[in-house]
Amino acid sequence: MIQSSIPEGLELIPTRDGAIIRKACYNRKNIFFGFWILLIDAMTALAYSNLISKSDHTLLRFPPVMVINAMGLLCGNYLAAASICNKTDVIVSAESVRVNRGPLLCPGNKVVKNSDIRNVMVREQRKSRGASFYRVMYVDSSNHEQILLNLIKRNEEAEFIAQTIREALKV
Repeated sequence: MIQSSIPEGLELIPTRDGAIIRKACYNRKNIFFGFWILLIDAMTALAYSNLISKSDHTLLRFPPVMVINAMGLLCGNYLAAASICNKTDVIVSAESVRVNRGPLLCPGNKVVKNSDIRNVMVREQRKSRGASFYRVMYVDSSNHEQILLNLIKRNEEAEFIAQTIREALKV
């Protein structure tokens, strides 16, 4: 498998029957996000402790607000931890192409048999405010495009992943 230069942030690991393309999510922006979440948690805990310590227990009259806020904090903390700790592995083998995200649970894990892949391509996805993301798509046996990998920030990474899969599967 001959590759052009590997984009920064990706790692190509050859295996006996294919390759593993690894992308670590760990970067400075995610560290900042984690510290920001911790700061918000600390301020919220301080505000709750001040309100609960008052004799009239005003906050306890509104349990739905407390529950919604706690759920938001838990989701934010989980997203921060996942964005710092998780990595994405695209494992191309003789039998299948697998996408594994972990070690924390995260949507996007997928296994596709090689016989179900007719072609692999990259599609741009525009978000609000002009942000672009890229998807690695595959054409299945019934000629429908399916998402293999989503929300890739750089086109070079998406193209590298798609090209590596095409070369390994000879499509």
